Amino acid sequence: FIMRIFILTCALFFIAFNAKSADNLRIFSQPEIPSQEVLDRLNLKMMWRAFSPMEGKRDGYHDVQISENQIIAQTRSGTIVVFNSETGEVIWKTNFGKPYQVFYNLAFNDKFVFAVNENDLYALDRKNGSIAWQSSFGISISAPPSVDKHHLFLSGSNGRIYCYALPL
Repeated sequence: FIMRIFILTCALFFIAFNAKSADNLRIFSQPEIPSQEVLDRLNLKMMWRAFSPMEGKRDGYHDVQISENQIIAQTRSGTIVVFNSETGEVIWKTNFGKPYQVFYNLAFNDKFVFAVNENDLYALDRKNGSIAWQSSFGISISAPPSVDKHHLFLSGSNGRIYCYALPL
């Protein structure tokens, strides 16, 4: 009986370990841009393409979001790049905080882009990417921030949701 429990425990540990490893699996590829023939067949037209430097294979896009006329991209290393959605031109690019401490997607409104790095929240000016303000709220942030025009919402690992009035 004890041997069965031991074998079952080992099997469950092995399954859990492999499942965790599968979550971290990243496939590296260098796909070619589809030919004009392929695009024509799919009735697609390439409008633009842009390049954002990465810090090697460890880096990559963490999240990419669309907002009005901007594409806001965040890399795993913490770089935020904002592109013009019509032209692909880089509007601004910034680095801040500690590299590879990005755990949550960005939040944004018409004035700010909010990013969490470790447990610090950064408010970046939406027009130029400069840090408008930065704060550690004394809580362990447990989910991406949410924001509207006037409020910032943070969820803590203590089970509470916090609402803050944003500066005008």
